[in-house]
Amino acid sequence: MLLSVPHADVLVQEPPALDEVRLDALSEREWRVIDTRFEEHDAPCVLGFIERTDESYETLVIGKGLSRWDFTGLEEARAFFTRNREARR
Repeated sequence: MLLSVPHADVLVQEPPALDEVRLDALSEREWRVIDTRFEEHDAPCVLGFIERTDESYETLVIGKGLSRWDFTGLEEARAFFTRNREARR
């Protein structure tokens, strides 16, 4: 669960839905994962990163510390940053 973070007049207390998660390509093999509920230049908008390795898509999740997870596809890795993350562990 994300920490409560001010967002306009609302506190965001849960991870985003899939349609609120955007991937910004940093290279052909790397993406920044963005929570579109926040302003683009606010640090809390960055949920983590995804990197394509030879065998998988590795996620680096920023939150209470850092955690890494591997997935077979880019959309599966993107979905891990959503509200249904706990069910996928």
